[in-house]
Amino acid sequence: MHKSYTACTTSSSLCSMSRPYEYLTEDCVKGRLTWNKAIVAAERALKGLATGEARQTRRVKLQLGESPNFIFIMCGYLRDCDYGGLVSLSVTKFVGNRSLQPPLPIVHSDVALMDENTGVTKAVIPGRDLTKWVIPSVSVVATKYLHGETGGTLAIIGAGNQGRLHAIALQGHFHFSKVRVWNRTASKAEDLVNELNREVEGSPFATAASVEECVTGADVIVTATNSSQTLVQGSWIKKGAHINGRFFTNARMSQHITSSNWG
Repeated sequence: MHKSYTACTTSSSLCSMSRPYEYLTEDCVKGRLTWNKAIVAAERALKGLATGEARQTRRVKLQLGESPNFIFIMCGYLRDCDYGGLVSLSVTKFVGNRSLQPPLPIVHSDVALMDENTGVTKAVIPGRDLTKWVIPSVSVVATKYLHGETGGTLAIIGAGNQGRLHAIALQGHFHFSKVRVWNRTASKAEDLVNELNREVEGSPFATAASVEECVTGADVIVTATNSSQTLVQGSWIKKGAHINGRFFTNARMSQHITSSNWG
């Protein structure tokens, strides 16, 4: 039987149960996440990496025998009175979970928050929403410093979870006059655009019929797809455009963006 945890009922509760550390439920995490705080935290962390106030390990992956299941772990430390902490992130992927009764998500993640002086675990925090919000928050900070605070046109390639969260975070911070969304399945892009236009005054979101139409003339581009095919030609990107490349290493980015004639 899979153990479940009860969501908090009061804003002051940390959703704890009788254990030597606090356990925050998914609902508690969602109730505490805001884009302003997430973006400030991302900015503090990036600044910490630049100044030596932050440390982060490489991702360590353990494959479970011959199965496709695995776990990976990353650790990090930030010295900051408001957003600092000592943490370890663990992520597991068990492909057979979808066949269980009842089915479980394939991917699970948790963040352990430890006391900086003793190393004792203080809290365990579900990582699903935290990890989803980290990447768009970092993209906002990168865009702010590498491109500037101006609006203009935003292009989103991919209408999945990361495409959606990037659209919300970037539009909420920069207030682009136009936001174009492309997805291989056009109906998915249409659904996302309709959802976002209902929530944002001025209806700035629109679908693009092709990747070229999506990125041409865009000031900021987000690639939120794990496609292995080349999607963007360098000649489509205007000079000075900023690209937030989700899912990519430098090698994979080169597969998606042909650099000839770029700028």
